[in-house]
Amino acid sequence: MTPNQAVTQNSPSASEANRIAAARSRISKRSARFEACVEKGKGKQRQIGPSHNDHAGWVSHLQDVFGTCGTAFPSVELNRLVLAAQNENGDVDQTRLNALVAFVEGTSPSTELEAAIACQLAVAHGLTMELLRRAERASQVPQFLAAGAIATKLMRAFAGQVEVLQKLKRGGEQTVRVEHVHIHPGANAMVGCVTGGGRGEQNYEHQPHAPVDAKARETRRLSASTCQPMPSLNETRDGMPIASGSRETAMPNARRREG
Repeated sequence: MTPNQAVTQNSPSASEANRIAAARSRISKRSARFEACVEKGKGKQRQIGPSHNDHAGWVSHLQDVFGTCGTAFPSVELNRLVLAAQNENGDVDQTRLNALVAFVEGTSPSTELEAAIACQLAVAHGLTMELLRRAERASQVPQFLAAGAIATKLMRAFAGQVEVLQKLKRGGEQTVRVEHVHIHPGANAMVGCVTGGGRGEQNYEHQPHAPVDAKARETRRLSASTCQPMPSLNETRDGMPIASGSRETAMPNARRREG
């Protein structure tokens, strides 16, 4: 299916006309994509070549698409994409082939490895869309689940390969993100790694947790001293007794660990 001419003769609105002009401006700044023509030869042979008479220039464009200076690698990869563009009858869909090649060229591979990953991404994308279409049209639950499961795996593999391709293009360099922290007057801020919680062998200084050093493991005790009874509001009765301080009781550490 290719874009056809409009079935109506209505002119675009002012807003649509502006968007069309902006789109044409952006398109004019882009380089033309590689295109191949596929013609049937004798038997099952196919002839793949340019749509113009500059064959040497077409080969140079093909080499640049696959990020190489030789001819063996781009020829083999182009033939693999030709097989991926075959329909059920074994005929090559030229539009689909050029779409796959355009996908590869859009990644701008600079090495054969990057081009190989780009080819895998192009084919995986086509398979994923086909499986999603089958899942959408499935009339039975097993068919829906099978197509959906494989499509999900392909999407995960696709995302992983995209990440690998991006790392290759960065050359293994790490990305450092710098963030600004604004501290207003009267506020406190802590910069660095902050570890919360009251467990483990950590620095408990100025924290309301039990110390872990050997000397601090000694049980702390709370003692009470005797004092005069507190007078009762009712003067006719005896004074209110206080809690007994005849013995010392052990006070457990806050959140003390066993052992």
